[in-house]
Amino acid sequence: MTSINQVSNVQTVVASSTTKKPVDATDRSQTSQNKTSEQVIYDTNNEQVEQSSTFKPDMEKVKAMKAETDQRMIELFTGTVSKGHLKQLGGLRGILDKILKGEKIEGIEISFTDEDIQKAKADIAPDGYWSPEKTSDRFIDFAKALSGGDPSKADMLLKAFKKGYKEAEKLWGGELPEISKKTYELTLEKFDNWANSEN
Repeated sequence: MTSINQVSNVQTVVASSTTKKPVDATDRSQTSQNKTSEQVIYDTNNEQVEQSSTFKPDMEKVKAMKAETDQRMIELFTGTVSKGHLKQLGGLRGILDKILKGEKIEGIEISFTDEDIQKAKADIAPDGYWSPEKTSDRFIDFAKALSGGDPSKADMLLKAFKKGYKEAEKLWGGELPEISKKTYELTLEKFDNWANSEN
Protein backbone atom coordinates (compact mmCIF):
# COMPACT_ATOMS: atom_id res chain seq x y z
CA MET A 1 0.00 0.00 0.00
CA THR A 2 2.86 2.34 0.82
CA SER A 3 4.45 1.79 -2.60
CA ILE A 4 1.18 2.70 -4.34
CA ASN A 5 1.03 5.93 -2.35
CA GLN A 6 4.65 6.65 -3.26
CA VAL A 7 3.83 6.23 -6.95
CA SER A 8 0.85 8.57 -6.57
CA ASN A 9 3.07 11.10 -4.82
CA VAL A 10 5.65 10.87 -7.60
CA GLN A 11 2.95 11.50 -10.20
CA THR A 12 1.77 14.53 -8.23
CA VAL A 13 5.30 15.93 -7.93
CA VAL A 14 6.05 15.30 -11.60
CA ALA A 15 2.75 16.79 -12.68
CA SER A 16 3.30 19.93 -10.59
CA SER A 17 6.85 20.34 -11.88
CA THR A 18 5.63 20.32 -15.48
CA THR A 19 3.24 23.24 -15.28
CA LYS A 20 3.85 25.63 -18.16
CA LYS A 21 4.97 29.19 -17.65
CA PRO A 22 6.65 31.74 -19.89
CA VAL A 23 10.27 30.82 -20.52
CA ASP A 24 13.04 33.31 -20.20
CA ALA A 25 16.78 32.73 -20.73
CA THR A 26 17.43 31.85 -17.08
CA ASP A 27 14.75 29.13 -17.04
CA ARG A 28 15.96 27.20 -20.13
CA SER A 29 17.96 24.65 -18.17
CA GLN A 30 14.98 24.08 -15.90
CA THR A 31 12.70 23.71 -18.96
CA SER A 32 14.90 20.99 -20.43
CA GLN A 33 14.74 19.18 -17.08
CA ASN A 34 10.95 19.49 -17.13
CA LYS A 35 10.83 17.99 -20.62
CA THR A 36 12.80 15.03 -19.35
CA SER A 37 10.33 14.64 -16.52
CA GLU A 38 7.44 14.77 -18.96
CA GLN A 39 8.86 11.80 -20.81
CA VAL A 40 8.47 9.55 -17.78
CA ILE A 41 4.91 10.49 -16.84
CA TYR A 42 2.48 7.61 -17.04
CA ASP A 43 -0.93 8.73 -18.22
CA THR A 44 -3.47 6.74 -16.21
CA ASN A 45 -6.31 8.08 -18.38
CA ASN A 46 -4.94 6.50 -21.54
CA GLU A 47 -6.74 3.18 -21.85
CA GLN A 48 -5.11 2.17 -25.14
CA VAL A 49 -1.78 0.44 -24.72
CA GLU A 50 0.32 0.01 -27.83
CA GLN A 51 1.51 -3.52 -28.44
CA SER A 52 4.99 -3.76 -29.90
CA SER A 53 5.37 -6.52 -32.43
CA THR A 54 7.93 -8.99 -31.21
CA PHE A 55 9.00 -12.18 -32.86
CA LYS A 56 9.99 -15.25 -30.87
CA PRO A 57 10.98 -18.66 -32.21
CA ASP A 58 8.27 -21.28 -31.86
CA MET A 59 10.57 -23.98 -30.49
CA GLU A 60 7.75 -26.46 -29.87
CA LYS A 61 6.82 -26.31 -33.55
CA VAL A 62 10.49 -26.57 -34.56
CA LYS A 63 10.94 -29.68 -32.40
CA ALA A 64 7.73 -31.27 -33.70
CA MET A 65 8.68 -30.61 -37.33
CA LYS A 66 12.18 -31.98 -36.78
CA ALA A 67 10.83 -35.12 -35.11
CA GLU A 68 8.38 -35.67 -37.97
CA THR A 69 11.09 -35.23 -40.60
CA ASP A 70 13.47 -37.50 -38.69
CA GLN A 71 10.82 -40.20 -38.52
CA ARG A 72 10.10 -39.90 -42.24
CA MET A 73 13.81 -40.15 -43.05
CA ILE A 74 14.15 -43.23 -40.88
CA GLU A 75 11.24 -44.79 -42.74
CA LEU A 76 12.86 -43.96 -46.09
CA PHE A 77 16.37 -45.13 -45.25
CA THR A 78 16.11 -48.29 -43.21
CA GLY A 79 19.70 -49.31 -43.88
CA THR A 80 22.79 -47.34 -43.00
CA VAL A 81 25.41 -46.26 -45.50
CA SER A 82 28.75 -44.81 -44.51
CA LYS A 83 30.07 -41.68 -46.22
CA GLY A 84 32.91 -43.78 -47.61
CA HIS A 85 30.37 -45.95 -49.43
CA LEU A 86 28.56 -42.87 -50.70
CA LYS A 87 31.68 -41.42 -52.31
CA GLN A 88 32.77 -44.80 -53.63
CA LEU A 89 29.42 -45.44 -55.27
CA GLY A 90 28.88 -41.94 -56.69
CA GLY A 91 26.63 -40.60 -53.95
CA LEU A 92 23.02 -41.54 -53.33
CA ARG A 93 22.29 -41.19 -57.04
CA GLY A 94 24.92 -43.83 -57.81
CA ILE A 95 23.47 -46.17 -55.20
CA LEU A 96 19.93 -45.67 -56.49
CA ASP A 97 21.04 -46.28 -60.09
CA LYS A 98 22.69 -49.56 -59.08
CA ILE A 99 19.66 -50.66 -57.06
CA LEU A 100 17.26 -49.86 -59.89
CA LYS A 101 19.45 -51.86 -62.29
CA GLY A 102 19.29 -54.78 -59.88
CA GLU A 103 23.01 -54.69 -59.10
CA LYS A 104 24.23 -55.82 -55.69
CA ILE A 105 26.07 -53.32 -53.53
CA GLU A 106 28.50 -54.65 -50.95
CA GLY A 107 27.30 -53.93 -47.41
CA ILE A 108 23.88 -52.75 -48.54
CA GLU A 109 20.86 -54.96 -48.87
CA ILE A 110 17.82 -53.11 -50.10
CA SER A 111 14.81 -54.52 -51.82
CA PHE A 112 11.59 -52.82 -52.84
CA THR A 113 8.20 -54.44 -52.66
CA ASP A 114 5.27 -53.40 -54.80
CA GLU A 115 3.83 -51.81 -51.67
CA ASP A 116 7.04 -49.74 -51.20
CA ILE A 117 6.84 -48.55 -54.79
CA GLN A 118 3.17 -47.56 -54.48
CA LYS A 119 3.86 -45.70 -51.22
CA ALA A 120 6.75 -43.82 -52.83
CA LYS A 121 4.54 -42.82 -55.76
CA ALA A 122 1.84 -41.59 -53.37
CA ASP A 123 4.41 -39.65 -51.32
CA ILE A 124 5.66 -37.68 -54.34
CA ALA A 125 2.22 -37.18 -55.94
CA PRO A 126 0.86 -33.58 -55.93
CA ASP A 127 -0.76 -33.95 -52.48
CA GLY A 128 1.85 -36.36 -51.11
CA TYR A 129 4.10 -35.68 -48.13
CA TRP A 130 7.24 -35.35 -50.30
CA SER A 131 5.59 -33.39 -53.15
CA PRO A 132 7.33 -30.12 -54.08
CA GLU A 133 4.35 -28.09 -52.83
CA LYS A 134 4.14 -29.77 -49.41
CA THR A 135 7.91 -29.94 -48.92
CA SER A 136 8.37 -26.25 -49.80
CA ASP A 137 5.54 -25.42 -47.36
CA ARG A 138 7.42 -27.28 -44.61
CA PHE A 139 10.64 -25.38 -45.39
CA ILE A 140 8.80 -22.06 -44.99
CA ASP A 141 6.90 -23.23 -41.88
CA PHE A 142 10.21 -24.29 -40.34
CA ALA A 143 11.85 -20.94 -41.20
CA LYS A 144 8.90 -19.06 -39.71
CA ALA A 145 8.97 -21.20 -36.58
CA LEU A 146 12.71 -20.54 -36.14
CA SER A 147 12.33 -16.78 -36.64
CA GLY A 148 9.11 -16.41 -34.71
CA GLY A 149 7.49 -15.33 -37.98
CA ASP A 150 9.81 -12.32 -38.41
CA PRO A 151 9.96 -11.58 -42.18
CA SER A 152 13.18 -9.57 -41.69
CA LYS A 153 14.94 -12.90 -41.02
CA ALA A 154 13.81 -14.42 -44.34
CA ASP A 155 17.00 -13.53 -46.24
CA MET A 156 19.24 -15.07 -43.59
CA LEU A 157 17.18 -18.27 -43.52
CA LEU A 158 17.03 -18.38 -47.33
CA LYS A 159 20.85 -18.40 -47.41
CA ALA A 160 20.82 -21.35 -45.00
CA PHE A 161 18.30 -23.15 -47.23
CA LYS A 162 20.47 -22.60 -50.33
CA LYS A 163 23.53 -23.86 -48.47
CA GLY A 164 21.61 -26.98 -47.43
CA TYR A 165 20.55 -27.58 -51.03
CA LYS A 166 24.20 -27.43 -52.17
CA GLU A 167 25.11 -29.93 -49.44
CA ALA A 168 22.31 -32.22 -50.62
CA GLU A 169 23.74 -32.07 -54.16
CA LYS A 170 27.14 -33.13 -52.81
CA LEU A 171 25.57 -36.00 -50.88
CA TRP A 172 23.55 -37.00 -53.93
CA GLY A 173 26.65 -36.98 -56.10
CA GLY A 174 25.64 -34.25 -58.55
CA GLU A 175 22.56 -32.45 -59.74
CA LEU A 176 19.43 -33.37 -57.80
CA PRO A 177 16.37 -34.93 -59.49
CA GLU A 178 13.65 -32.81 -61.12
CA ILE A 179 11.34 -33.10 -58.09
CA SER A 180 14.06 -31.53 -55.92
CA LYS A 181 14.58 -28.71 -58.42
CA LYS A 182 10.84 -27.97 -58.41
CA THR A 183 10.86 -27.97 -54.60
CA TYR A 184 13.81 -25.57 -54.65
CA GLU A 185 12.05 -23.17 -57.04
CA LEU A 186 8.81 -23.19 -55.02
CA THR A 187 10.73 -22.63 -51.80
CA LEU A 188 12.54 -19.61 -53.30
CA GLU A 189 9.17 -18.15 -54.36
CA LYS A 190 7.68 -18.70 -50.90
CA PHE A 191 10.71 -17.16 -49.17
CA ASP A 192 10.36 -14.13 -51.47
CA ASN A 193 6.63 -13.82 -50.69
CA TRP A 194 7.31 -14.07 -46.96
CA ALA A 195 10.15 -11.51 -47.05
CA ASN A 196 7.95 -9.07 -48.97
CA SER A 197 5.02 -9.54 -46.58
CA GLU A 198 6.60 -7.05 -44.15
CA ASN A 199 6.36 -4.23 -46.70
